[in-house]
Amino acid sequence: MRVALLLVALPVVLSAQQPAPPPACTADAHRALDYWIGEWTVADSTGRPIAESSITRVSEGCAIAEHWRPLRGKPGRSLSWYEPRDQQWHQQWIDGSGWMARFDGNPEDGEMVLTEVAHPATPTQPISRMRYVKRPGGVVRQVLWQSKDGGATWALGFVGDYSRKP
Repeated sequence: MRVALLLVALPVVLSAQQPAPPPACTADAHRALDYWIGEWTVADSTGRPIAESSITRVSEGCAIAEHWRPLRGKPGRSLSWYEPRDQQWHQQWIDGSGWMARFDGNPEDGEMVLTEVAHPATPTQPISRMRYVKRPGGVVRQVLWQSKDGGATWALGFVGDYSRKP
């Protein structure tokens, strides 16, 4: 009987001695893009509305998902996350037209800077670089540049101002 009680009590004693695992994805680096989370109306650089976007924290807080809904054109989605192993942010994008892109980068001077990886630039398939910039009034500006020469020169491709929905 004593052996049976000891065997029943042993897991309770062992579990009490085990430290709780640290919470996943709670380091400051995981929070570098939190300012982008929200419900947004997106306008071009002239202030004309072009899309709505929902950006939420997903996967137990380890990633940020965007659901892009343009007023014209195909919707898209992205998943962004911080990877502790390489100490970089990553974003995978796909839209309804089939454009897929993978971006890597990190915050620089308070802005998130992500550069497309995974394929070489060609005249028909340039590479892209994005910046997410916090602006006055809670606006987040996403600026995308494209390069057809492997990053030697860049041309402006997209500007979107994300304004929080009321």
